[in-house]
Amino acid sequence: MSDTAQAERFGAREGAAARAWVAAHWFGLGVAVVTAAAAAGLAVLPRETRLLAACAGAVPLLALVVARSSGSPETRHMIFLLPFLAVAVGAGLVRLGRVWAPLALATLVAAQLAWAWDRTPELFTWEPEVRQEARADAAAYLAATTGPRDVLLGYDPLFLQAWEQRPEFPLLVLPRADADLALRTLLKLERPLGHGVWVFDASKTTNFERSLEIPRVSPRPASEFEVRDFGPFLVIRTRTPVLTPERYLLRAGQAMLVGKRLFLGDADINLPTIERAARALRGYGASRSLSTSSR
Repeated sequence: MSDTAQAERFGAREGAAARAWVAAHWFGLGVAVVTAAAAAGLAVLPRETRLLAACAGAVPLLALVVARSSGSPETRHMIFLLPFLAVAVGAGLVRLGRVWAPLALATLVAAQLAWAWDRTPELFTWEPEVRQEARADAAAYLAATTGPRDVLLGYDPLFLQAWEQRPEFPLLVLPRADADLALRTLLKLERPLGHGVWVFDASKTTNFERSLEIPRVSPRPASEFEVRDFGPFLVIRTRTPVLTPERYLLRAGQAMLVGKRLFLGDADINLPTIERAARALRGYGASRSLSTSSR
C-alpha cells in the first residue's frame, strides 16, 4: 500500500509538472499574441475609446494610492479593464486578415485553457475525493466547536459549509488584506470576544507547493492552541476565549507564523495584516509591518 501511495503521489507530481510545462509555454505565447493584438488594435481605435480605456486603468489605481489601502493590487483587481482589453485585442485580430486572425485566436484560446488547467485543474478534473471528504470533516468540526462570538480571519469556503450545518456559526469574518478595515471590524465585534479560529489549506493554488496533506504543526506556545488536521486543512483554535482585540491579534500573529513555516500563501497576506492592525491598535498607525524576520 505504501508503494501504491508513493506511486500516486509521484504520478500527481508528474501531472502537475506536465501542466506547468504546458502552461508556461502556451501562456508565454498567449501573452505575446495579446500584447501584439492589443497594440495593433489601440492604433486603430477612436481617440475617445483610447482615452476611456486609459481613465479606466488610471483612476482606480490612483484611488488605491490616495486611500493608502494596505491591500496590494493584484491581477484580479484589474478585471474591470477586461472589456477594454477585449475590444483592443479584437480590433487587432481583425487587422490580421482571414487567414492569420483565426490562427491567432486559436493560439489565444489554447493559452487561456492551458493557464486555467495549470492554475485551477479542478475545473477540468474535479475536486479529488480525498479533499471532498476532508473538507466535509473539517466543516463539521468547525460547526461543532465554533461559537457565535468566536473570531474568524479571511473568508474560507469551510466557513460557509459550517454555517449551513449550524446557523449560530459566526457570520462576520475579518478581512485578510486590509489592516485598517480588519481592525475596525475587530473593534466592532461584541465583547468579550470568543476563541480565535484560523484555517490553512495546503491545496490552494496560492501555495508554494500544493498538497492534499498538511502536517499538524502547532503555534507557540502550544499550550494556548488546539490544532486539528483534515487532509490538506489545518484548523487552529485558541483553547480559551481571547476576550480582547489585543489578545486576539497576539494569538493571530502566532497562528500565522505556522503558515509561514509551512510556506502557505495565505500567511503572506494575513501576517502583515495582523501586524499592521496590532501596530495601529497601539497608536502607531498601520503604515508598515512590525516584523521583518517573518518575510
